[in-house]
Amino acid sequence: MKVVPVKIIQDYDNKTVHAALKRLQSVHGLFVPYVKENKVNVCIAKASNLIDSAPDVAHVLEKAADNDIAVLVRNNRTQRCGVSLLSSAQDSFEYSEPKQVIVAGDRGLRTLNTIFPHEDNLVRTVCRSIEMLTKFVNRK
Repeated sequence: MKVVPVKIIQDYDNKTVHAALKRLQSVHGLFVPYVKENKVNVCIAKASNLIDSAPDVAHVLEKAADNDIAVLVRNNRTQRCGVSLLSSAQDSFEYSEPKQVIVAGDRGLRTLNTIFPHEDNLVRTVCRSIEMLTKFVNRK
């Protein structure tokens, strides 16, 4: 049986979720090389639809709102699983992450800790989620 590394399950009952999943389906090829290289499987669907397929994270999925989609990443070897919930009702997600910046001045080089704020759309947010969850499930 051939394993599909990235599965996006459509939901036709909810227009918002359906539109988000349809958009992700059109770019799902973006995720495939990364997922194959890191030996994980990804499933993206309406959060409540994944409860049966991921009983180990069902407690997280049950708390999801009706407009949430879930990005589920599972390690092929260890079966370790991670999930990220995203609202399908929005297309702009704000992040702020700490960064270390090296600054050259008249006193030489200094390292500064800064906060780097940025905004992502749904597709980029899913990419970030897949990357973060892959690191989590592949951690030793």
